[in-house]
Amino acid sequence: MQNITVAVAGRQAAAVATCVRLLRQEPDTEVVGQAATCAEVVATVRKFKPRVLVCSFEMCADTDYPLLLELRRECPATRVVLLGGDLIEEDRLMHALAIGARGYLGYEEIPLHLAKAVRGVDQGEAWVPRKMLGKMAELALH
Repeated sequence: MQNITVAVAGRQAAAVATCVRLLRQEPDTEVVGQAATCAEVVATVRKFKPRVLVCSFEMCADTDYPLLLELRRECPATRVVLLGGDLIEEDRLMHALAIGARGYLGYEEIPLHLAKAVRGVDQGEAWVPRKMLGKMAELALH
């Protein structure tokens, strides 16, 4: 079976380093790139074509979510897992999921769930906090 290729992006060097370290410990995962700016994210994804991009929400959360929209247009095969803190408004996160992100993981959940989230998203699953499932189901019905 082929390894899951992953790129990691974020402005917080410690969070990026933690993700890279944890993912490199997984036998079925290969970290192919890192990025610290939006331009680097797009260039990294274009160059390495990772199956999954782990990216901080703050990089994607500008007005109208231009990074997510560009990734969806330029690199539709790469699935995005967003990382963020507790202060992210649920509506903004739901919008990010609606326009291309496939998962979300809180920073505090990284040590326990990052590898599982990457595997799940790679297999086509959504990875979101349990409390958001009801709202997602409600939106899908409308």
